[in-house]
Amino acid sequence: KQDKEQSKQEKRLANEQEKRDRKNDRRSRRGALPPEHTSGTSLTPKEIKRKQNERKRQLDQHQVVSAGKVRAIRIGIALWWLGLAGAAYYGFITGRLEDLTYSIPVLAGGVMAAIQSVLPWKKLSVRPVGKIASLLGILGALGVVTTLAGHVESTVIVFSLYVVILAYGSVLLPLWGYGISALAAVGVYAAITWIATPIIGLDTIIPVASLTVISMAIALTNMELLRYAREAARRLVRLELQQEGLRDRQKDLEALYEVSRTIGAGEAIDKVIPELIERTAGYVNAKVGVMLLYRPTEEILDALSPIWAAGQPLEADGYNLPLTSKSGAVWAFRNGQPIAINEIPEGVTDPLIRDLGVERVAAVPLQIENRTIGVMMVADKPTDFDEDDLKTLELLAAPAALVLQSVVRLEASHETGRKMSELAQMKSDFVSVVSHELRTPLTSVIGALSTMSRPELAPSNPTAASLLDSARSQAHRLKVLIEDLLTVSKIDNKALPQRSEVVEVQSFLSEMLTTGDNWDAVSIDASDMLSPIHIDRDHLRRIITNLVDNARKYAAESTIEIVAMETNGRVRVSIIDHGPGVPFQYRETIFERFTQVEAAGTRGTGGTGLGLSIVRELAESMHGKAWYEPTVGGGATFVVEFPAAEEDLAVA
Repeated sequence: KQDKEQSKQEKRLANEQEKRDRKNDRRSRRGALPPEHTSGTSLTPKEIKRKQNERKRQLDQHQVVSAGKVRAIRIGIALWWLGLAGAAYYGFITGRLEDLTYSIPVLAGGVMAAIQSVLPWKKLSVRPVGKIASLLGILGALGVVTTLAGHVESTVIVFSLYVVILAYGSVLLPLWGYGISALAAVGVYAAITWIATPIIGLDTIIPVASLTVISMAIALTNMELLRYAREAARRLVRLELQQEGLRDRQKDLEALYEVSRTIGAGEAIDKVIPELIERTAGYVNAKVGVMLLYRPTEEILDALSPIWAAGQPLEADGYNLPLTSKSGAVWAFRNGQPIAINEIPEGVTDPLIRDLGVERVAAVPLQIENRTIGVMMVADKPTDFDEDDLKTLELLAAPAALVLQSVVRLEASHETGRKMSELAQMKSDFVSVVSHELRTPLTSVIGALSTMSRPELAPSNPTAASLLDSARSQAHRLKVLIEDLLTVSKIDNKALPQRSEVVEVQSFLSEMLTTGDNWDAVSIDASDMLSPIHIDRDHLRRIITNLVDNARKYAAESTIEIVAMETNGRVRVSIIDHGPGVPFQYRETIFERFTQVEAAGTRGTGGTGLGLSIVRELAESMHGKAWYEPTVGGGATFVVEFPAAEEDLAVA
């Protein structure tokens, strides 16, 4: 019966709340474009559920309190029967049961105990009549004790019984009921004391005052305990609500973690986007999801392909929304706020909504540092989108915005890379064409100057002879510059020819020393036992020449040493000078193109800054490497290293 009563009460409360919710729902917005934000008191499903849970907890606590009172009543009734049994036994052994003044109160107490035993306390404990029944029981117990007081030799026993009954009554009765019981007990006890001792003195005042003080103390203690109990109950409700809120927050964080993990685990943006949209749409039970990127140059929202529809990604190129179109996504982008459209109005110009045939749409802006870069839109949910769905989408919009920003940056980097590649190709083509065009007339100029330098044609005038030598030197310098530019162009276009052959390093270096121009200050230290290397002879000659010329240029007064050795199956050639060396700030960039130690406006050594870059690139094209080391005692050491022929051929 108690369960049925509680069930009825819960249903009644639920029906009242449902009526209020329906009334609030009719006042809420219904997806207009642009939407009208109402300030009504409609509650979200989570808030409704939270309030229902709060009411349920309050009912549960009320039921716990009622059950506790029922147990206390039953214990009191059992103790009452036990006391009556003790009084009857006492009357029997003392012969006082024959006295009506003793037997009638005992009999009346038994009748009252029987009535109290058969009352439906589970039902009465939650009703006002139960409080009245409890009060009558307490007053009846006081009456029985009072009528039996004349048969008790000591008033201390009566005093103690009064205190026990009042303490018990403080548990069962409300404050007003306990006040009535306490006044009755004090008044009756005062009357009994006065009857026993007609003269008013300390013997009569002290017991009555003591009972009064004890009654007040019991009342105050009970009030304080009730206050603590109510506060504990309120705190318990708050803790349970906080726990429920934490559970909801945990679900949101789990959703956010899953989305973030999807982003972190993705190897490519085009694979991350569909999975991200799938998870986001799944958290709000939507079947369609799409991300739209803002194109500022065109003033449109461009749908990124693929979109998520009916559980699978679909290619959907060419869908875009002008910022002047009538669309929920455009509204969310312009206003920077989420929107739920549960009834698609007529006149919508959104091609995605039209072609997908969806009935409900929700859109949230994707923002990075208060800058809207796009929109995430989900659709085709079985039920209406609500505020909780929008909050969930807003929570998941942050990682989605990061993905969209990555897409923007990736596209920008691709575009920049494409333009840089085009510029590099144009530069390479220009250098190649110009170099070829300069090489042909320069060859004729060098040939003519060489012919004029023959003894039979050489000018006899010393000034003319000096000018002729200067022209030959500058023409040779220009030839080297053009060859450097052509070599760089071929390296960039991957058109550098490779004619590899087995080269004996010691004999090759000796040959270069013999035929080299102005190599008087160069010495070679190379063993006959060096392993041969499999390499392009012309490229190796170019490498050694560039390094020796570089040393002569920056260490003109120094001797130059070429040291060749073999280490761990690799042949290493070092060109060592004892000049000023390379300053620390240039050591990381010395092999980059157009890098020179001195500023272009003040240098007196000349050059283009391509020699060392050609050295490294030629060495790497032949499976070698080049690097710089400071010379012990001062100077610069440039090292090139290649695999020995046996290793190289074995690899080939």
